[in-house]
Amino acid sequence: VALEKQCIEKGLFENARQYWQQELAGYVPELGALRQTKQVQKGQHPGATISLNVPASLLASLQAFSQQESVTMMMSLFTGLQLLYYKFTGRQDNLFGLETAGRTRTEWEGVIGCFLNTLPVRVRFEEEISFRQLLQLVKQQLLNGYKYQQYPVDLLMEEMTADTSSTLFDLLIVYQNFEHTLEIPSLGELQVIPFEIPEQTAIVDLQLEFREYAGGLSANLRYDTRYYDQAFVQFFIEQLCTFLEIAIAAPETRVADFSLASTTSHTFNAPVTAADFLPVTAQIKAQDPASIALICGAQRITYQELVEAFTRRASYLNQLYH
Repeated sequence: VALEKQCIEKGLFENARQYWQQELAGYVPELGALRQTKQVQKGQHPGATISLNVPASLLASLQAFSQQESVTMMMSLFTGLQLLYYKFTGRQDNLFGLETAGRTRTEWEGVIGCFLNTLPVRVRFEEEISFRQLLQLVKQQLLNGYKYQQYPVDLLMEEMTADTSSTLFDLLIVYQNFEHTLEIPSLGELQVIPFEIPEQTAIVDLQLEFREYAGGLSANLRYDTRYYDQAFVQFFIEQLCTFLEIAIAAPETRVADFSLASTTSHTFNAPVTAADFLPVTAQIKAQDPASIALICGAQRITYQELVEAFTRRASYLNQLYH
């Protein structure tokens, strides 16, 4: 932090600052463009995660294709996500967040600590170009971003907008090309098994973390459950794999010629309105308040208690989201 401050004061980051200023100029974010429900919900950011492994056949093809095109696998995946995002939203000017290690100096390699830096990567394209052309465009944008990553983009954000809580993107990409291993010390006859605590909050609408391991590539998709359901997120990653398979087999395929599979069975749950509960409400009111409505083991709940429980929950939700 001290070195960063010194570089800013001495004007050593001026070229980087100008690059990011030009790169972000005129960008109009449309946060939530990918969401399955457009209703903005206030409150916390509940999240869930889906984890899966990229098929071995696709991984082998992706590795060979990336080497052939002189790009990294992350660049190929990033391009696939740009294409997929365009097909879902129709936007041809997109900005994704990309987490980088942030260790831009050799003397920092052995330093313990968090150096993570998030780069805003903007890609603009026409649908008439081929996947191969889009890949090279993404490659150049990523290389430019890496070149100027030492400049803290959040400072530029403060210059550009008075709302420091605003964000430029709702899709964040993380790629780790090293195998994470947990060394568990020997405790005699006591067996220790790692326990992974599931994520219950979301940082952004959709976060995709790809992680290389011996002989494979895993994908963890962390999503905001207010705007996505598991079926859609599953469909999203399946469609990404399909697009990559098509692109690898025919990289000259135009962006315009890629098509999404039917999403009929993957739509987000429709919003529930008060009218949907009227038949149920009428049936409950017609019952004797003292009669039993629910039985769970030894527990008995009357209709009166059920109504009171519903009322308390409705009041809580109303305070939370309004």
